[in-house]
Amino acid sequence: MDITNILSLVLGPLIGLTIYLLGLRKVRAEARELDTRSQLNKANETDTFAEATTKFLANQEKLQERNTQLYNRVVELEKSVTDLERIKITLSERLTHRDEQINTLSNQLSIVQDKSRQSEITDALITQLSAITKISDEYRNIIAEREKTIKELRRTGALKERPNV
Repeated sequence: MDITNILSLVLGPLIGLTIYLLGLRKVRAEARELDTRSQLNKANETDTFAEATTKFLANQEKLQERNTQLYNRVVELEKSVTDLERIKITLSERLTHRDEQINTLSNQLSIVQDKSRQSEITDALITQLSAITKISDEYRNIIAEREKTIKELRRTGALKERPNV
């Protein structure tokens, strides 16, 4: 055997063992690195979960506050609607009362207009009565004058008396 063969027999397994050991170190280093990454990931997951939980609780508190605000606003709006309904009822009653007043006033106006027409008719009748009375008075005066004239004429003899006149 020659030295090269011996060396190759001895060095071959040593080189293989060295390569194996180097590979083993590399695998162990990678395993440590993966383990470190895994632990970091777990820590990050824990932090992320804690942050998510904190955010969730904060959001839940905000939502509860918002729900309370909305509930209070709904209560205010319901009160407002109730108040507006009361106002609507009051205004409706007032309008009904005003309509009744308008109807009453319309009836009274009709009565006054009828009385005004009747007054015009009455005034016309009074005017006619005054005219007739004036004419009657003038006829009475004329008759009285005639009677005087007839008496005067009879007294003076200018008029002869007729029987039954």
